[in-house]
Amino acid sequence: EHIRPEGVAVQINYDFTLRFVVFFNSGFFIIEHWAESEGRVRRAKQDPFMYFFQPGFDFKPMADLSVTGAFTYYGFANVRKNFVGLDSSQSNTRWAGTPWYNDNYNAAAATLEVGVSNLVDGLPFVAVYGDFISNITKSSDNKGYIVGAKFGEKSVFKQGHWQVDANWRRLDRNAWLDFLTEDCAYGGQTAVRGWKVIPSYGFFDNVYGSLIYFSMD
Repeated sequence: EHIRPEGVAVQINYDFTLRFVVFFNSGFFIIEHWAESEGRVRRAKQDPFMYFFQPGFDFKPMADLSVTGAFTYYGFANVRKNFVGLDSSQSNTRWAGTPWYNDNYNAAAATLEVGVSNLVDGLPFVAVYGDFISNITKSSDNKGYIVGAKFGEKSVFKQGHWQVDANWRRLDRNAWLDFLTEDCAYGGQTAVRGWKVIPSYGFFDNVYGSLIYFSMD
């Protein structure tokens, strides 16, 4: 089952120079309609919804060096004591033994990637990256992060191109809503940590394959 929220999204890009580009992503989505999902009619304003704002940049100080960064704010409404989650892994804190979420899960997130091309012979591209998120409605057990690296080609859309992406992640129990997590990472649960490794290979132009390995606990 897939999540297909109703809503609107906006993407804006502006080139200050050939080497420095700023972007802004924003969106507003209805997560669930009560009348459709619960078999009962409630006021429309109680439908849970989310919105986000993401300013960011792409910077190339040199021809072979690239830096991409972004900050994101996620806001939720009508989630606390009002929503059980779509395909939830049931790993967030619930309210008083009920299936309802105990919090709204407003969150702040940051991401940064630094990539270098032609660093050594036989290795066209190397990048290190990190992501951090914090549920600002909670004071503990509320953070998550990913640190990783990828090497090989920058993309695998050409025949014979390859790339390996490996990262280590940790997601506290109430860092993020447990129906918007990565489904294959320990069944989409929170309160987990571990590795994800993705080797990819281009079999033909615009045709590539990937394997994904998880080691989570």
